[in-house]
Amino acid sequence: MKNFRRSPPTIPPTHARPFAWACSAWVDGGRANAERRAHLLFSVECRRCLVPPIPKEYLGNCLGPCFVEVGLGELLVGDGVLAAASTIGVSVRALDDGVLAGTGGWFHKILSLVLERLMSVGGSLQYGVYETDFGLGRPIKVELVSIDKTPGTVSLAEGRDKLAGIEIGVVLPEADMACFSSCFADRLEQLL
Repeated sequence: MKNFRRSPPTIPPTHARPFAWACSAWVDGGRANAERRAHLLFSVECRRCLVPPIPKEYLGNCLGPCFVEVGLGELLVGDGVLAAASTIGVSVRALDDGVLAGTGGWFHKILSLVLERLMSVGGSLQYGVYETDFGLGRPIKVELVSIDKTPGTVSLAEGRDKLAGIEIGVVLPEADMACFSSCFADRLEQLL
């Protein structure tokens, strides 16, 4: 009989954000009541959503925030990842009604949510960070260092080898990181 080695579970790229959010909520779940609201913030590409659309040749940024909110208790139940994904989907689809709606209040809304333990997402699975070569070869490891000053922030990047999946970086205090890691490992095991 040959030795059999099971490959580690992988998270589909579309599930990375909800998966990380549900695990982040688990960290908060031990300290807060489940009636509290959980908040997520990430950037969305606005070029195609504007009328008229910005041409493909445009080289600048055209990003806007996507605010997502759900009851913390919904993320703590067994299928919290599904609740997170569903809520994110609703918020993204709502951007079709006007991606620039409320632009005057974005900054103040972000500041008000910081007190609520907002989870924000930096990076993207579409940046191609490991394909970048400034003449020294492809990077071996890429870290989004700007998240270091914002506990609760998660960075996402595609893996160096596209078949290796995705990389998720998290900034939390040490005790919270242990809780996050445990939740992450448990939920990954459930995917098997």
